[in-house]
Amino acid sequence: MTSGPHLTIFQKDGFHYGIPIEEVREVIHGAYLIPAPVQVKGFLGFFDFRKKLCPVFDIQALLDQKPGEAEEIPRAEAPRNLIVVESGGIVFALWIGKYVESVNIGADSAAPGGKPLVDQVLRYKGTSLSRLNLTFLGSLIQESNAELLPPKGPGDASPGAGEADAAAREFLCFTIDTLEFGIPLVDLVEVIEGCSVEPLFKTNDFLRGLINLRGQIIACVDISGIIGLPKRRMEERNQYLLLQDRERDLDLALCIDTITKKRSFHPSRIQSVASLLNEELCSYLLGVIEDGEGRIFILSGPRVIASKYLEPYQEQG
Repeated sequence: MTSGPHLTIFQKDGFHYGIPIEEVREVIHGAYLIPAPVQVKGFLGFFDFRKKLCPVFDIQALLDQKPGEAEEIPRAEAPRNLIVVESGGIVFALWIGKYVESVNIGADSAAPGGKPLVDQVLRYKGTSLSRLNLTFLGSLIQESNAELLPPKGPGDASPGAGEADAAAREFLCFTIDTLEFGIPLVDLVEVIEGCSVEPLFKTNDFLRGLINLRGQIIACVDISGIIGLPKRRMEERNQYLLLQDRERDLDLALCIDTITKKRSFHPSRIQSVASLLNEELCSYLLGVIEDGEGRIFILSGPRVIASKYLEPYQEQG
């Protein structure tokens, strides 16, 4: 099977949809919408996303409704599950039924989508999956719904703006508590959610347990203690990054809070952290990037996998 794109998959009204993982900023569970008397196709209202009004759209309405037909404005007290996406510097949200998973989808059975908003239809677990063309959707929203979009601030430039250097590297950014981290995309396999962690006893707090991922047993690690935070609660709603060390053919699941977005940085922007942080945390980092929005700590997947806390288990394997 030919390797295809990494997609974040969600379900809505019995159908599966996929969005490239690099365009997903966050999955929101139980958001409360702010109604607005705007008669625009597919527009449901706003929600407060990081102190900014973010427009919310119903993907089914955009796909199926007749032109000019407006979606009924939802009640503010009705919570919704949303997926926040960014395309071309435009941030908006789609109403979803539920988040399914983030995974690499084989491209062997891909077929044209037949609609501008759906660029491909893929086979997925015995059913079809529509891959959304967010470039088209973003341009559609920008052209017809400009009044719904909040003005861009200094920190709202599209990922990689001004950094289209061929040597720039791509990172997936995420948070643990109030700190923001980045991981090179080459170190990332997929984003995992909805997994239970089988606890281990008499181990360091770095190694929290094991995850059964489609029959493969994966070590689950938590770097909270290393950065001076209490160890995290292991719950099925947690998100994990499946990291890999290609050279040694090893992987593990890193527990995180939320994904922010994909960013592109030139390697020259990664600064040394030896004088800023404790020695143990530095051993897992490539460095730090001082950004207009704050400080981003750049983790190395292979360095995390090579942790001294995992060596006994790797040797036994």
